[in-house]
Amino acid sequence: MIVEIILNIIEFMIVLIFNSILPSLILFGFLNKYFEFPITSLNVLSILIIGQLINGLILFYCFFLLPGLYSFIYILILTCIYFLLISFLKFKFIVMLVLEINGKLFKEFTNFKIHEFYNYLKINKIVIVIILYLIFSVTLFSFRGLSNHDTLVYALTANAISESTTIEYSSYKYLDLYGILKADKHGYGYPMFKVIENLLNINNSNSDFYYRFIPLVNGGYLILLVYLFLKEKVNEIVALYSSALLLFSGSFIFLIATYGSSSISYVLFLLSNIYIYELLTKKKSYNLLLFSMTVGLGATVHSINLIILPVQIILYLLLVKQNIFKSMEQILIFTILIQIFGVSNYLFEIIWGDGWIFGAKFNFLTKVERILDLILKML
Repeated sequence: MIVEIILNIIEFMIVLIFNSILPSLILFGFLNKYFEFPITSLNVLSILIIGQLINGLILFYCFFLLPGLYSFIYILILTCIYFLLISFLKFKFIVMLVLEINGKLFKEFTNFKIHEFYNYLKINKIVIVIILYLIFSVTLFSFRGLSNHDTLVYALTANAISESTTIEYSSYKYLDLYGILKADKHGYGYPMFKVIENLLNINNSNSDFYYRFIPLVNGGYLILLVYLFLKEKVNEIVALYSSALLLFSGSFIFLIATYGSSSISYVLFLLSNIYIYELLTKKKSYNLLLFSMTVGLGATVHSINLIILPVQIILYLLLVKQNIFKSMEQILIFTILIQIFGVSNYLFEIIWGDGWIFGAKFNFLTKVERILDLILKML
């Protein structure tokens, strides 16, 4: 029993490093080296939120373009991609970046003395909020299994994808392995967390530790994101109370307690709005890239991140002070980037699948076939 728990923890740490920390570090290194992306608490947190979905996006394209291969081949592909990216950025640069991040963000922790703990908490009250959240999360994580309809369906979808190593589009989504008709209209971003855990499956335990960890950690990300953004833009008092209030929100607690998949959708939606604000106030090229990544990857988790996008774009166009042609250029670049970063799934659904929210009757290929059939009949 103890050995199994230890092996599960080791597997969990490997999945965490491979799926979240490594892609986030490479993305931050790329932005820092080529776009002078500054090292701040808010920026580090933002990249951690985005980075956790990058592996899933790569696997989505692999399963779509190279279906039916052995599981280890996909892990090998991911490993080779990261090896090439690290080689491109230079390993020494990555190491120095980690040291610099540690020096700038965690200096107060490394210089921390136990007898100053009380004074430290008086200054950094957000730590109390995080400690309370961690106690709640660890207790929940230890004793509660998976629940909530969406989370269970995503887990079964992930198992089906892991078995077939294939993503297909059709007019209906039926999981033959479980006899379930999958009726949702969302992407594959959330199931991919479990797929990665299944593919690595180091000790053949079919552990779901990492999958259960995702809503909990993204609940923490949401608290920190609210706090860091408001602390930077307003003041610490407003930031502290705003983030702390989340812990006393019934819907927030219910979302976490049932391993609700929406926690990651909410944090990505909030982050996308933050990048709209950054686009309006700071003319930095990386803000458009990060906004595109946030929207695209957010859409892979839940379609609401895509459905609400027109409202965000209209608000941006109304508020931005620049030439209309510059705005149109940004929207064109943005449209291309969000397709690359995950919105392509919905395009594929419209062309080959169930027509997404428009229904099967709007399926592009079906309409073409009907037109061709009509022409043939006329001839």
